[in-house]
Amino acid sequence: MTGAELRASILQAAVQGKLVPQDPTDEPASVLIERIREERRALVKAGKAKAPKGGESVITRCSDGTVWEQRGKGKPVEITDEVPFDIPDGWEWARIPSVTTFQEGPGVLKKDFRSSGIPLIRIAGLQTSRVTLDGCNYLDPAMVAEKWAHFALDFGDIVISTSASMDKIATVDDEAVGAIPYTGQIRFKMSDALLPEFFKAFIRSPYYASQVQSFAAGTAIKHYGPTHLQQMLIVVPPLAEQQRIVVKLDELMPLVERYDRLDRERTELNAGIEGAMRASVLQAAVQGQLTEREDGDEPASELLERIREERRALVKAGKAKAPKGGESRIWRASDGTVWEQRGKGKAIDITDEIPFDIPDGWEWSRLEEVGVWKAGSTPLKSNATYYENGSIPWLLVGDLNDGHVGQAHHFITEHAIEECPLQINPAGSVLVAMYMSIGKAGILDIEAATNQAICACQPYIASMSEWVFIYILSQRNALNEQGAGSTQKNISRAKLVEMLIPVPPLAEQQRIVAKLDEMLPKVGRLGELAS
Repeated sequence: MTGAELRASILQAAVQGKLVPQDPTDEPASVLIERIREERRALVKAGKAKAPKGGESVITRCSDGTVWEQRGKGKPVEITDEVPFDIPDGWEWARIPSVTTFQEGPGVLKKDFRSSGIPLIRIAGLQTSRVTLDGCNYLDPAMVAEKWAHFALDFGDIVISTSASMDKIATVDDEAVGAIPYTGQIRFKMSDALLPEFFKAFIRSPYYASQVQSFAAGTAIKHYGPTHLQQMLIVVPPLAEQQRIVVKLDELMPLVERYDRLDRERTELNAGIEGAMRASVLQAAVQGQLTEREDGDEPASELLERIREERRALVKAGKAKAPKGGESRIWRASDGTVWEQRGKGKAIDITDEIPFDIPDGWEWSRLEEVGVWKAGSTPLKSNATYYENGSIPWLLVGDLNDGHVGQAHHFITEHAIEECPLQINPAGSVLVAMYMSIGKAGILDIEAATNQAICACQPYIASMSEWVFIYILSQRNALNEQGAGSTQKNISRAKLVEMLIPVPPLAEQQRIVAKLDEMLPKVGRLGELAS
């Protein structure tokens, strides 16, 4: 169980009456609620409050287990299906407006913001348990007096966020008294039926969250408002039991916070150990330390020559471009140095570039030499003909999973392929993120296009896809180190294809892939055990 799950479990137990024992001598909640109704009637009679629309809500539990609601002088309606769980004797169900008053902040326009004056509370001001002026705007006092004075916060009010960060809840103390809550925030004034700390526990409970979820609207930013709160149910325990629940929560929550911190540390340790072990295994694989050489393997030098022949044929057929500056050939001299020659140019000593030793029978090459590398593109979003009813998978960096990619979440049309600098990459293509998550990789099990943040490689020898993919995975840190950019690090296609890659004989590549398929699942289990 995670810390968040433990916290939710305790809060749910609190609102279901399972956290502390009941005391039959407690004044029942029905008496509390009736006092609230009497106070409201007096305020309505004095013209200081409005009568509830449709009449007061009175909810009753019958001896047969059914639950009924009557509004004003209307006919009682059965609401048993609305009630999600049983509550103890002495507790009551109520609609939220029956036990507290609330009000959403005004929708102030930006043109009305001032550099000083009355604070306008923003979401940043609800980051802690108390309402602060962090990130606030300011309003002209005269304008507030004319338009928004009735929104001013009082000491002890509770303010919650109902959009964007919907888990924010804070209490008003001296700092925020007189401030105005912005739209998307709702101010609650507590009645004598609810202790503020119990009400805050209820707002944080999974039951309240489930009600919010049923009402919350919006695709980008979820939100709900006073209209929804009018319909929501709340549990009301006896006041004495509310106090016992609050004391118990004060006792338990520090322990939950400690458990949560330890749980997160354990999770991070697990990820760190597993990540380190995985990186170590991948590095051993690309250095030839996981498998044995076999005498019958075709030398990598012959494999690279076949790759060159394949590319020359594609260039001759107009299906590929000749490498800029000529083909790259890399070899190891008898004195241990490593040299590279491009086309008919002069051979250059690149020994300092070589990151590690490789076994006999292996060769060094450049990524550019083993396949065709092309970045994708993003068709103009405002052109509906590129997206509507699209059937061609179009991948973003978030779709890469450092494994096989077999499905897409976004699609484009044939029209986009025709008009934009895009290509459909065949199954077996290796994908590499060039920014956002540099070095994040995938290998296609489907045909798909990509956006411009991904570079796709189609190896000249199709059966080398897995090897190229494994090498990219092993070089995540190296790729990140080469990333440039102050706001968002990225690596260019030109830098990517210049990276050196060790090339084993094809048969050994396949043995290494098989060995990793066997080992990597065990690495995950070992990482968990080690943590």
